[in-house]
Formats: sequence, structure tokens, C-alpha cells
Amino acid sequence: VLSFISIRPQNSSNDIFLPKLLVTTDHFIYGGYKGRSESWQQLGSFFWNLNKNRDVLPENLMKEIHTRFDSITNVKARAIALYKWMQSHTRYINVALGIGGMQPFEAAQVADKKYGDCKGLNNYMCSILKEANIESYYCLVAAGSDKRSAVVENFPYDYFNHIITLVPNNGDTLWLECTSQTNPAGFLGSFTGDRVALVLKESGGILVPTKRYTHLNNRQLRNVEASVQEDGSMLVESNTLFEGLKQEWPLSMMYQKNEKERFEYLNSHLSFPTYEVKDATYKPIGNQGVYEHLRLKTSGYVTVSGSRIFIVPNLFNRLARPSLPDSIGKELVIETGVYEKDSVTIRVPDGYVVESLPSAINLPSVFGSYSIRFYFELGCLSMVRELETIKGTYPKEVFQTFRKRMEIIYKSDQLKTVLVKKT
Repeated sequence: VLSFISIRPQNSSNDIFLPKLLVTTDHFIYGGYKGRSESWQQLGSFFWNLNKNRDVLPENLMKEIHTRFDSITNVKARAIALYKWMQSHTRYINVALGIGGMQPFEAAQVADKKYGDCKGLNNYMCSILKEANIESYYCLVAAGSDKRSAVVENFPYDYFNHIITLVPNNGDTLWLECTSQTNPAGFLGSFTGDRVALVLKESGGILVPTKRYTHLNNRQLRNVEASVQEDGSMLVESNTLFEGLKQEWPLSMMYQKNEKERFEYLNSHLSFPTYEVKDATYKPIGNQGVYEHLRLKTSGYVTVSGSRIFIVPNLFNRLARPSLPDSIGKELVIETGVYEKDSVTIRVPDGYVVESLPSAINLPSVFGSYSIRFYFELGCLSMVRELETIKGTYPKEVFQTFRKRMEIIYKSDQLKTVLVKKT
């Protein structure tokens, strides 16, 4: 029996422009397992039966779990400790042969081999949590930045290409990405965040939203101290906290690049004409974010002309020149919300005073706020910049307002200060 539905354009990837037709069967048999897809409950039951009785752990591992972790009385802290332990004892290998493309390895096999695909590792994680008396669920999800809106909630269908683990913890939800050996507990990132997952229970499947990332979560907080030398060169020290989706890039710097690769990347991607990164340090801040410390020397950024110094105080976080059409014939979609704050203090050589200091700019809008302020006192030029962008879908009528906002931000980020030496 065939079911079909015509889907109106969605706000993701090509779905913005193109209608599509989804077709599925009400009844099916795969690898000898019978299933139905008239509801999410039925589809979830099919996958749950694929996993049934595959959560048995070896006795020695069960004993080790209790010996190592029973003393951690806080449920969330115990789940995080178990997740970190699992990450350090397994690695990811993709397995997708026959029914193995849908059914996980048995937990005992993953325990023995120390590897598995997303199905095997998450089944293994759920088995470990079960032994530790922690409620958890194996969840199917459509992963990838182009899959955020893949699931049509009123049309049950296997949209999924990945597995993650849900620990409800009485409303203090913890999501676990078990294929990563480095992701902090609770961090899904852009790969599986901001979408719905099919949670498997013995009673069937239910759709549950994964972690939402908004401008309140995706924060970048930077403090910069710099000093201008008489020859116009500048010593710069930057300390930045990245949270939410903002930590994806520094996580890759910390775990996926060696020291040489980090310095090669940083020495070619910062917005200074000529510079050298002297020090670059990354470290996790609990399960909340990543801390970055940079120390560098730059020449050519500050312009010295006679008795004057010309400098753009916004050293790191300048908006690229907007490349936007004059108009759009569809809704405006902002897929990612962020909050950024840059506090910069630049000490200038003795004897210089302000000749020209840009005025403060404050730009509130429905898309989020932007402000930039400049100060000069006690031989230091300071700037505070804040940018808030709110994710959402906006009517096409506000596009011109958005376009103008982006142009103002771009120009404001380039504002120069002129200092002159007292005679």
C-alpha cells in the first residue's frame, strides 16, 4: 500500500525553491523484520525491534562500571563521566552492510572490539547508561547542515542518517554525540542540533526536538589588549571564550590540528596585513565552551604619517563586505543566531592625543542589535563592539531594512581613529 503527500516549499537548502513529493509504504519487510510507517510510533517500533536484546554487556565491564562510577551520586555528572570514559575507549568505524546499515552491533561486540559505527556506539552508550541505572534513549536523526528541515512531522518516513543518545534526566536533558572522541557532553553542534529526532521506546517512536542553538547560546566573548610601538608595529594579546555553535571552529583547532597546522592556519587567516602569531592556546571550559589565547605581533596595520597615527580599533571582528541582491522574492531566513562582544584596549606611544574619534553607533532592529563605542583616556584607545543576530524567518518586505543594516555594520566596523602627537 502506498502513501504519498505533496510538500510545500520548506525553509532549508533547495527546499526554499523547490516543491517535492515523498512516497513511502505503509507496510514493509527489511532483513526479515516486519515494519509499518503509518505513524511515528509504528516506525519507531520497527527500529526498536531491530535493537532488541542487543544491549547485553560482558560481566567484567558491568563490574567495572559499578566500581568506577557508582560513587558519583549526581545523575548528570555520572552520565557525563560515563560518556567521557566511553569516548576514550572506543573509535568510530562506519559499518553499513545489509541489515547492518540499520541494526547496531551488539553492545558486547563493541566492548570487545572497541569500535563501532554511530548505531553500535550509541547502542553501547545506552547499554552502559542502563547498567549505571540512568535512563537513556537511542535516537535517529537527520544529520548535516542541509538536513535541518528534512523531517516532515506529519509524514512518517525514514529521513534519518545518524544516531545520537538522549539522557532525559528529569527535564535537564543531555544529548550525547557518541561518534566523537572529543565533543563535550551535551554538545551536538550544527551537525545534529536544531532539528527533531525520532526517540525509540518500547512503546514506539516519538519525535523530540534536539538542542536548540540561539543567539543566547552561540556566544563569542573576546578581550584584547594591544600596544602600538613607535615604528607602528603592534603587540596584541587576545583572550576569547567561544560557546554553543561558536565553539565548533576552536574545537577543530584544538583536536583536529597539530601545533604546526594551527600556526599555519592562524598565520594566514587573521585580518592583519603582516603579522606573526607567537602563541596560540586552546582549552575546554568544562562542557560549556572553548577558551582561546592568542599572542601576536603585527606590522602595517597601524599607519604612521608624520605626527599622526591612523588605526581601526576593531582588530579582529570586522564584518566582511555584504554581498546581497537588491531584492528577494522569498522570505528572509537567518539560520543561525549569534551574540558577539569585543572589548579592545590599545595603548599608544606617549604624547599622542585624539584628533578624531568616531561617534558611538547604536543600531537596534528586529534582526538583533548592533553597537560600537570608542573611548580614549590615559593613553589608551578603547572600543566595545556588540553584535546580536536573531535566527528566524522574516517576511520579504523587511529585506531592504536588513540589507541596509548589514551595510551600516560593515562600514562601522572599519571606522578609524586619528591620533596626533602633541608638540
